[in-house]
Amino acid sequence: WLSPLLARGAKRPLEHADLLTLLPVDSTARNAGALGAALRLQRLRGQPVSVFGAMRHAFGAYFWTTGLMKFINDVFIFVNPMLIRVVVSYIEDKQPGASLSDVQAYLVTASMFGVACVQSLALGQYFWRGFRLGLRLRVAIGQVVFLQALELTSEERHRFGVGAVVSFMQIDAAKIADAAPYIHQFWSMPLQLAIAVTLLYNT
Repeated sequence: WLSPLLARGAKRPLEHADLLTLLPVDSTARNAGALGAALRLQRLRGQPVSVFGAMRHAFGAYFWTTGLMKFINDVFIFVNPMLIRVVVSYIEDKQPGASLSDVQAYLVTASMFGVACVQSLALGQYFWRGFRLGLRLRVAIGQVVFLQALELTSEERHRFGVGAVVSFMQIDAAKIADAAPYIHQFWSMPLQLAIAVTLLYNT
């Protein structure tokens, strides 16, 4: 599907009709509707309106599922060093009771390949889902701000100014979208540090 698109783009500028259709779950209407519904729910419940609270309600499940991919990657980072230690002790055969049979050694070696595959898949899924979440947040925030701007009175529109509305729709939404793939680093880095220190202490 990519080669015909690139060939068409080499001959003439691409138009909207040439591009592939987005999945419904990634559409602006769906994501802006979910964020707008979360904001309306806050107002109905008499809660203070919070954009981050609405984003948590609308996209929280996808966000934490993405975090699960990051957790799997972080844990599996430290599995291969432990398996390498087992293989080295088998080769050297210096530690009493640490030696393995040939079949067990081959299984440990094969498991190292499996661990690396799982780690690579989890990390790839984490970043793919993270940037996809950022895309959803960006279009949802931009559309919600645009719809709210249409409801402003002329006095309110004059007080805010067109520049502020455009800034909310583009710059601020883009900053939140760019941060989405990396928010999980707040808990991921301390977790990796704790596991590394524990392994070093017990080695």
